[in-house]
Amino acid sequence: MTHQRDVAKDAGEAHLGGVDISHLLDLVKPTRRNNDHWTSDEVRKLVKGVLELGVGRWTRVMSDYFPSTSIRTPTNLKDKWKNLVKACKGQVKPHKATARAIKGLKDQILKIDRESAVDT
Repeated sequence: MTHQRDVAKDAGEAHLGGVDISHLLDLVKPTRRNNDHWTSDEVRKLVKGVLELGVGRWTRVMSDYFPSTSIRTPTNLKDKWKNLVKACKGQVKPHKATARAIKGLKDQILKIDRESAVDT
């Protein structure tokens, strides 16, 4: 298995065994980015998607509301929704950015959560 340290990078190019593979590095989607904090816009898209499509339709929410270039996965959406609900219920203290993002969405998030609990 090739590790990142085994790939030499020269002036924007990547070489493996003397072969230029820089074009392949653009195809690899990183599993974790240095700054993957949720933006207010992403939180609004998530809430709108869950409102329109329902809790549990994470793949559909992702494809309908997030661009194909987004680093978010259906699992990221599910986890963020779970944390938003907990933050709105006061069960956890949200990060500052999340607190700002949910400021105007708290009632809507709690309503969706109540309605999804009735449906299950």
